[in-house]
Amino acid sequence: MNVAVIMTDAAGYPNRAEILDRTMQAAGIRFFRVSPVDRPQPGALPVDLPSEWLPTDERPLHQKHWYRNHLHCLAAVRRYGIQADHVWCAEADVSASPATWLRLLETTADMPHDGLWTRLSHRSDSPGNGWFSHATTPPWADWYCLGALFRVSARALDWWEAAAAETREVFTEIAAPSIIAREGGTISRINRPHHPSLYHCGTMKFNPGHETRTPPIHHPRMFRHPCKFDERLTAAQEA
Repeated sequence: MNVAVIMTDAAGYPNRAEILDRTMQAAGIRFFRVSPVDRPQPGALPVDLPSEWLPTDERPLHQKHWYRNHLHCLAAVRRYGIQADHVWCAEADVSASPATWLRLLETTADMPHDGLWTRLSHRSDSPGNGWFSHATTPPWADWYCLGALFRVSARALDWWEAAAAETREVFTEIAAPSIIAREGGTISRINRPHHPSLYHCGTMKFNPGHETRTPPIHHPRMFRHPCKFDERLTAAQEA
């Protein structure tokens, strides 16, 4: 399977990028670090999202980019001609040891799904998730994901591109998996026993974790990612 890895970095995590770059190079896997044009980072390739892919309200551009986060992966693939059967996309504040990264790629290599996420749930399993009843969520959108770390197929990227303008107002966490499901693609949650992930809720607002001077601290076996505190998310994690 021809795989590439893309890190989206809007805040500045050069140490994590360097570690991941070295890890992927040693494994013969192409690695790309990208940043939105309105949040450029030294050493990162710039990516921009067409205006018709973004919400139409008056929020700042960087908030619109965050709202449509899954499309940064698509934009990078298109702008830089990345040819791959599947593309792994990770936000820069996702932290893992080189061994954990390589184990993830190895143990998912035989999973043919169009979309893989560390967190994935159906509308029927998440009655308390208010995003499904949000005014911008279309009736056919029945899936919710956490987009900090995911893998997407080449044809799923085509589906995202075709639906980008149509779903410009839809939360990225809803749009990304639901579009794939609507088109008849396959989606799955990454197997938790093999890839436990630690989401330490409540820390993002207090500890941004910009690592311009000190190396990241990795859990020896887990992917680590900060997230805003959300009781619904916390309950889902415990399930």
